[in-house]
Amino acid sequence: MPEAQLRRQSTVAAVGAMPGVVPLLFLGLTLACSAHAPTAPSASAPVPKPPASASSWCVADVHGTAEADFGVQGPLAELNAEFLEAHARARAQQCAELESSRLVLRYAFGLFEARYQGKVLLRTNVVPAAYHPVKDVSHGVFLAALLFSEPPGAARDQQVARALQTLDGALAQLGNASSETAALLPKPLQARQRRLLQATRQALGQFGTGALGPEGQRAFFESVRGDVVDNLRDIASESLKALHAAVQTTRLEVSKLNPKAWDSVLVVVAVAHQARAREIGIQYFLAQSLQKHR
Repeated sequence: MPEAQLRRQSTVAAVGAMPGVVPLLFLGLTLACSAHAPTAPSASAPVPKPPASASSWCVADVHGTAEADFGVQGPLAELNAEFLEAHARARAQQCAELESSRLVLRYAFGLFEARYQGKVLLRTNVVPAAYHPVKDVSHGVFLAALLFSEPPGAARDQQVARALQTLDGALAQLGNASSETAALLPKPLQARQRRLLQATRQALGQFGTGALGPEGQRAFFESVRGDVVDNLRDIASESLKALHAAVQTTRLEVSKLNPKAWDSVLVVVAVAHQARAREIGIQYFLAQSLQKHR
């Protein structure tokens, strides 16, 4: 598929045919029943730890419970702790059975792992090196939006002044071709990042002096919208290409071990912290699964 077409279709994960992909198994990294933030456990309900043999690729950490916060102690709290402990053992056993009996592909937080018969075939991060600096530049725009909405006063003035100083430093860093950050950015992306930083710096500078009202703020956001969207598309495209390459490499390697291994491949998707059906990795594997049925 031509790169331009891949870039246009990156948000729907239409990346060529990959027949033979079978079911998707979506496993959350934490249980809904233990979704509360970890809290200090009571003395009567120690926090269980995952079994030492638990396979780290799909076993979630066992969280503390909120029972003590609501006055539940003694046998009931211990009963809940024992359940969490038993669940950790069951999950570890299930993970071990999955990876020992079939090809398992795991995609989580940009990390791609392929395991077959208990051994790692491939482990690679599909997020491009440019992701973080591009994300950071784009976050500058959102920082401006948040500062625009803060109530006036000395605290906001200090935050605006701090942001301006940071933007000046970022511009100086990107202007230095030998800096580590600039080295992470492909040359075709550098001008756009400088343009975004400069526009954000100008808007915040005007805002700090009271010269940028609501209309000026809207004009600023309209002026940078295209560059922010292009940042998203470029990183998504590169991530998809790397993910697709990793899947293709895995398929080639596993076929050397067992030509039929791909027929029962299982995809485990632990989505990003903003979990949603439109997450790009999920779309990719769904698209490949649909190819099989055409």
